[in-house]
Amino acid sequence: MMRISTKQWRYISTVLLLLILGGVIAIWLYTTKKQVDLTAFTVAILSSVISLVALYVSLQTYISIDSVNTITKMDGNILDNEHYVTCIPELISTFRQTEEAALRDAILGQITRNIRKHSSTAMNFADTLQSMIDVLVLFPAIDLRSESTESRHTKDIDSIIQKINEKADEFTSISKGNSIQIREAVKLFTSVYEYQRTVEGKGILEQTGLLQIRATMLRNPVSATVYHNYLGLYYRKRAIRLVDPKDKADVASLQKWQEIRDRISGDALEKLKRYLSQADHSFAKALEFSKDDPMWRGYILFNQARTEFIKHVMLREEYVDPLTTMEDAISARANLNELIDEILADQKQFSVLQCHYLYQEEYARLLYVSYCKALGKEAYYRGERVQNNDQYAKLIRPFLKELNSTGRERLASLSRLP
Repeated sequence: MMRISTKQWRYISTVLLLLILGGVIAIWLYTTKKQVDLTAFTVAILSSVISLVALYVSLQTYISIDSVNTITKMDGNILDNEHYVTCIPELISTFRQTEEAALRDAILGQITRNIRKHSSTAMNFADTLQSMIDVLVLFPAIDLRSESTESRHTKDIDSIIQKINEKADEFTSISKGNSIQIREAVKLFTSVYEYQRTVEGKGILEQTGLLQIRATMLRNPVSATVYHNYLGLYYRKRAIRLVDPKDKADVASLQKWQEIRDRISGDALEKLKRYLSQADHSFAKALEFSKDDPMWRGYILFNQARTEFIKHVMLREEYVDPLTTMEDAISARANLNELIDEILADQKQFSVLQCHYLYQEEYARLLYVSYCKALGKEAYYRGERVQNNDQYAKLIRPFLKELNSTGRERLASLSRLP
């Protein structure tokens, strides 16, 4: 609904006053004792009233056009800002919750408030959408995939998606041209959430809304990074399903890849090459857009290393070095955790996000050991050469203790050597 500003109310009030004043003067003139020709008087009054009504209509038209322009204008909006970056320290500092449920409430509550209170214009709605895209990367930390479809948090996120689609439809109905970026941002948020909930929840995603997004419309580097990273993950997932649908990463499972390579069909191998090429291209674009963001660098390099490992083993591309890329990913994640430690130095208990990023670093370290063992190379964990199971368990035990029970459970298969 259009809101009329104070200035616009003044215009309307002025027109009404003129109409009233004109009527009062007309009555006064006609009732005076002076002679007034009735016909001339009637014509004059009607002309004046018609002119005032025309003025009123034109002012109303101006108000409507001005209101539409105010609501739909997108000049300089955040989705179009090519220099925008996410402030990771601010996110870490803002969301300090130590319980997953509390963190879910905080993140989803913030999104809901922004949609309700700060989305009346296209510009404001663009800000809301960008803030939603910024926190998308935090969703794995609140583990929405473990929630049942009937849970409150799942219903909350479904409600959020419904509301942003309705908002996007509303702006599209007013001005289709100005709302294109909004529509693409909504599709990005919805598609990434769909991926997180389905694929990371061990489901099978045959199609993805990411393929329907017009990538060139995502001028904001954060949005572009999110898009290309998850598009790369989608293609990597398509590739790994040709090798190991369960995507196991323990040493025993990875060592079987050589056998799988020897019996894979030519058609499957061709598809594998195509999917891996598309994944590689997407991750390279994501890394380019991320501009060395401390958080995204760790994510993207980790995903690149996993893709390169498939290429190294299944396509026998010797020039591809997944181990070096994984080392870079570990370094990036370690740097991020040091930054988080500094930000939360005054907090006695680890926050949920802090545990999540410690898990991400540990996951990369353990996967690096698995890759080394699967390729028959010497493996090192935090500078110590891994020799046997007992020694490995002793090395990783102090660091696994820092994780929550969910993190330890997920890394259980990687923490044992065959």
